[in-house]
Amino acid sequence: MGADLIISYVVVYKGTNLKQQKKNMLEAVKKLKTKDMKKFENYYETKCGGGIPNSIEDIKKDIIETINETFNAIIDGYRDVTWIKHKDDTIYISGGMSWGDTPTESCDRFNLFCNLPLKDLGCKGMM
Repeated sequence: MGADLIISYVVVYKGTNLKQQKKNMLEAVKKLKTKDMKKFENYYETKCGGGIPNSIEDIKKDIIETINETFNAIIDGYRDVTWIKHKDDTIYISGGMSWGDTPTESCDRFNLFCNLPLKDLGCKGMM
């Protein structure tokens, strides 16, 4: 069995204030209601193969952790994260070779982050 190259990324559009974006998203999470739970099916499919928690509070806890970990990796410049510029946008990248496991922790973080319903969480400057 051979190794696979796995790469995850987060795009930050030119002019995006990361600290403000993080604050906006965390505030949006606090406002989530039970009726919003279905919006997180893709996130939980990626995280654990499906099955949304029964409680909106459990969902909020997971989402807050993913947002905090992703922004910390980008803002603090974690060792397993690098970046490139493309048309004045910044693309944060993590990954590497995998023999069935995850190549880096930030690779998982970025993958989970990108499977959040970003627009529903007030995320306008990232994808």
